[in-house]
Amino acid sequence: MRTLTVLSLSLLLFLTLTACAGNSDGVTIPRADEPVSGIAFVTERNGNRDIYLIQPDGTGLTPLFVSPAPDSDPAFSPDGQTIAFRSRREGSSEIFLAAADGSGAWVNVIGDPAESADDEFFPVWHPDGNLLALVTDRFLPPIGNCRGSLGVHHLGFLPLDQEVSIQHFDDLPGEQNSLAWSADGERLAFSSICAGDATQLYAWERTTRAVTPLSEPGYNAFDPAFSPDGKWLAFASDREGVVNVYLLALATGEVRNLTQSEFTDSHPTWSPDSQWVAFNRNLGGNDEIFVIAVTGGAAKNLTNDPGADLFPAWGTGKE
Repeated sequence: MRTLTVLSLSLLLFLTLTACAGNSDGVTIPRADEPVSGIAFVTERNGNRDIYLIQPDGTGLTPLFVSPAPDSDPAFSPDGQTIAFRSRREGSSEIFLAAADGSGAWVNVIGDPAESADDEFFPVWHPDGNLLALVTDRFLPPIGNCRGSLGVHHLGFLPLDQEVSIQHFDDLPGEQNSLAWSADGERLAFSSICAGDATQLYAWERTTRAVTPLSEPGYNAFDPAFSPDGKWLAFASDREGVVNVYLLALATGEVRNLTQSEFTDSHPTWSPDSQWVAFNRNLGGNDEIFVIAVTGGAAKNLTNDPGADLFPAWGTGKE
């Protein structure tokens, strides 16, 4: 079981991910024999939250992780051989690792007691494959009078290559929820809400610890996703009244509405070649997975089931 003592992010900078306690070997990460292609997503088609896989053309629907406990928030490792996901299969809401093809045993990288009130959500892999950023509610309330509407949710970091603690992001007051690493691992985009204001997007520079805004006040922006080629940041926003998926050109700052939909579109995820975006669309109360070209146009519905399909994550295996 990993030790989950609170450490501040300032220690993360100075430790540079070297071991601070215990076994330097860290977690044994389960891996599939080959990188897995396709889009993992959460489905409620069986009356519970399970994780399935589907190909970008809508074929090859495959159950990956099915259990009596809800499974959610899938995230492929950079090599495409492992999936991190959130589950309550051991009581508490914790982060698990498993082979991306659904084979073999899973590993709980949190290991709280079953009755623990501490929860972790939305793991994302650093490009080096040895670090997870995640959302956690195990830390103290935000600094000062900053409060949001989601409870006490903060960014945290969990190295996988050492036996060390979850490390606390303490560079910005507020409550964070969605997050994404840049392709080079030097920037972390995240959404944060403070004092009841709109949810805003920020970027944290790993080397300098500088925090800069990526969105403007007055509308909500969340669910960031950097393209693998480093050109774009996809995100969800209600800046035109309805929540759609937008693209921010990182070189110029230009923003455009990618999905241009009357429906609620969110949770974008990129294809390995940066040419397509899969996302979650709510069609009159039921969520489905869609895919759209980065150039825009009509979006294609990949799933069609009365049970909700949501939280897509595109695998890094070759298509």
